[in-house]
Amino acid sequence: NWVPRTTINAVFDTRLDAVPGLRLGVAGRWQSVVVGPNATQGAYLVADAFASYELNDKTSIRLNVNNLLDKKYLRGIAYGAIYGAPRNAAVTLNYKL
Repeated sequence: NWVPRTTINAVFDTRLDAVPGLRLGVAGRWQSVVVGPNATQGAYLVADAFASYELNDKTSIRLNVNNLLDKKYLRGIAYGAIYGAPRNAAVTLNYKL
């Protein structure tokens, strides 16, 4: 009870020769059915994506989009139904000292 029997996590990223500082990627998390005494969560897949660009050797900017397909799912059922976050995005600027 409470935990999926099977989970798969995968991440793929690449750099483009035409734009050397650009890096693109996708990630996916899949899990099988979870059954509890009061709730059941069917199998689901959540996909994420990112784009990162190196402005120079010390500075980069990154866009992350989580739950790209806006999948509605239960993140946990052990202490009641807790929904996973809806689609959301964040931009970060990194600077190395």
